[in-house]
Amino acid sequence: MNEDNQYPNNENQNQGSNLNSGGDNNTNQYGNSNQYQDQNSGQNQYIDPNQNQYVNQNQGQYTEQDKYWNQNQNANSNPYQNQYANLNQNQFGNQNQYGNQQTPYGNQNSTPKKPKSKKFVVSIISAIFALLIVGGGVFAFFNMQKTPKDQLLLAELNSWNQLSDAFENRYKPEIEWAKKAETTPTEYTYDIGAYVNGDFYSYEEMMFAEILGNSTLSLNVQTDPNKQLMKADMEADINGVTIDQLSAYITTEEVMVGFPFSDDILQVKDGDFGDFMRTLDPYYEGSDSLGLSDWMGKNMFSEENKEYLVKEYLLFFYNSLPTEAFKESSEDIEVFGENLKATKISMELSGDQIKDSLLKVLEKAKDDPKFEAIIMETVTNIMGAAGTIEEDLNLDINEGLESAIEELKDTDIPNGIKYTVWVNSDTVVQSEFEIGDEFKVEGTRQFTNDKQQWDYVVEVEGEKVYFTGDLSSKDGEFEDEVTLIDDYETGFTYEGSEELVDGERTFERSLYFTDGYDDFELYWIGDTSYDGDSMEGTHTIGIGTYEFDIEISFDEVGKFIKNVKIPTDNIVDIGSMSEDEIQAYMEEEFLFEAQSWFMDLYFELGLY
Repeated sequence: MNEDNQYPNNENQNQGSNLNSGGDNNTNQYGNSNQYQDQNSGQNQYIDPNQNQYVNQNQGQYTEQDKYWNQNQNANSNPYQNQYANLNQNQFGNQNQYGNQQTPYGNQNSTPKKPKSKKFVVSIISAIFALLIVGGGVFAFFNMQKTPKDQLLLAELNSWNQLSDAFENRYKPEIEWAKKAETTPTEYTYDIGAYVNGDFYSYEEMMFAEILGNSTLSLNVQTDPNKQLMKADMEADINGVTIDQLSAYITTEEVMVGFPFSDDILQVKDGDFGDFMRTLDPYYEGSDSLGLSDWMGKNMFSEENKEYLVKEYLLFFYNSLPTEAFKESSEDIEVFGENLKATKISMELSGDQIKDSLLKVLEKAKDDPKFEAIIMETVTNIMGAAGTIEEDLNLDINEGLESAIEELKDTDIPNGIKYTVWVNSDTVVQSEFEIGDEFKVEGTRQFTNDKQQWDYVVEVEGEKVYFTGDLSSKDGEFEDEVTLIDDYETGFTYEGSEELVDGERTFERSLYFTDGYDDFELYWIGDTSYDGDSMEGTHTIGIGTYEFDIEISFDEVGKFIKNVKIPTDNIVDIGSMSEDEIQAYMEEEFLFEAQSWFMDLYFELGLY
């Protein structure tokens, strides 16, 4: 936050940031979960200080000149610029605030042949806001007014930024490698084996376990994120018998497959997919393409779209929350045995206030063609090879939004939201979130670079779940314990121990589950090493139960490469063939070679 960049003119309490605060929960206030989710970013966006971004001369109007319209503003110009912030909290808890209402995107006004997927629409809108979490928000903290509303926002942001920084410091080698792999061709080789031990009740079970223990699977995967190419080769050794390489290739134009019994590589081009499927099945009604133009999803959610949604919707929603709903006081508290002087900040929103803010957001989205375009573009990118929007989903964004608005107008929200935080050293150390008498989350947390602790109780209609964590690090050694358990002793416990020295990590991680009767353990033991443009690791992942112990082990080697080679010889473009041509090729060449190869393998494995 730049406190030096303050303007001496009149204060606007509704400017400054995009609030989505509350417990770390995921709830949609108008009938579908995950509408507003935990935001985890705070990138500054620089605005020309000589330009007034918030002038509202058209009451109730949204124009390009009045770019960041705030319905809580008066007609005066607002001198405060760059007032964006991102809060990593969700205000609405993990609960439907409007009772057991039918989702506004339900199957209303549908035809028997192809119903409108309005329920899917709201899921996609939720996914877009979730993408803001992963990709980072587009907020800035210039000219914050230090109101209770702003202090709550900044304290939450600081807390979650500390947690994020601690995670990045702990896994620095892995994160640096992953970031480089986003723009550099890579090659990974995996040698995979399995082991089963336990009480076997038949000869067949014993033989299967023995064969599995004497078999390995080798996988080589090359990817080029820039050209969107992938090559994958797989071969196996089953009880001493080698199964030759099966290959697959994906580009932005075609999918190709190579088989161990033939030199031919079968190809189906993206544009031929629909005709090819109708050749195999005359009743096929699916997509005409595989969606390979951007199959890696490189442009699934662009920075431009992210920035637009944050500025125009998350900031808009924050500004719609009334400043008078936030109160401040001082209080002494105890956090993990330490007495602290804290600033207590509370937010209390009535059902009508929540309803009003949500209606403003929905009304704004309904009249915004760019909002619809962003959703359709994002859904198309996410779906990729799974289908096309127009043919498979038949979405109508505006119709869904209109239904949501009408249902929300007719909905009574009996319970408001109460959210209280206790702030020490500009971070939240204790919080309490309530929705009526039905949902409550309360507890303490303290995040630093060396230790992250939390102790929370989640109560839903009288049933309690206890969520605690203690993550510590010192001189490259890490010890972790996290529990999630209820009053009936049913739940999970995670324990982890790691050591990092010069890019080499050794670790033991275990997840235990118990319900008072049965227990099982999922464990992951291994080591990894990152050195410049190469990495390697060994891993053992296993499940321990009452009857069996099952382990999967694999060695991995990774490196950055110059390019991925896609074959150009012996290509059989099966996707462009007619039905007669496909039948002739299969009967005269492909199936004959496949049957001969399979019979030889059958006898080698001793299955006769």
